[in-house]
Amino acid sequence: MLKKLLFTLITIVLCNNLLVNAQVYTINNTTDTTCSGNFYDTGGSGSGYGNYQNFTHTFVSGNGNRISFNFAYLNTEAGYDYLNIYDGPSSAYPLIGSFTGSNNPGVVTSSGTVITFYFHSDN
Repeated sequence: MLKKLLFTLITIVLCNNLLVNAQVYTINNTTDTTCSGNFYDTGGSGSGYGNYQNFTHTFVSGNGNRISFNFAYLNTEAGYDYLNIYDGPSSAYPLIGSFTGSNNPGVVTSSGTVITFYFHSDN
């Protein structure tokens, strides 16, 4: 049975609290340099994510300042699917938090210029 739980990671990416021409980002195995945008799971703004997903997405500040994410909504399969957020360019850096279910992180800000998201979903 295909999982249809909604995981909508809607965030506003800010560098030094300045919004400029917001772009849309979908979680995948990549690194993006930016100062603004909306960040979603693989279902985009209107659908749920799929099964068996393991993605690491890194964001680098586009202007050399800290980078912040303001979570509007987070809902995963509690205890099985999760989002880990790291304060740096990989999972080797300090874990900011691990979020599952409807445990919304709120505002998350890097201590430097890079932040990494790791998303896992089971079957």
